[in-house]
Amino acid sequence: QNKVLVAMGMGVPVVMSSLISKAIPELESGTNCIIEDADQAFADACLRMMDNEADRNSISRSGYDTVRKYYSWQEKLSGYDQLNADS
Repeated sequence: QNKVLVAMGMGVPVVMSSLISKAIPELESGTNCIIEDADQAFADACLRMMDNEADRNSISRSGYDTVRKYYSWQEKLSGYDQLNADS
């Protein structure tokens, strides 16, 4: 799952299986990634990302925004400052 987040954080459109997507609850197929389980559907989604610039850019931007919103260092470490203050 970290590889998915790294790719999305770099603006790469990601096609993955539902097994992988379950670990990242903010994923929504067709919005910030593509989730496909069937071999042909997975291959077709990959080809669509390569051939369709508008879809590729939309998925890339939304995936990037999702990572920035939910998985940035600032977001993930936001509660730690309070822990130190309470000690």
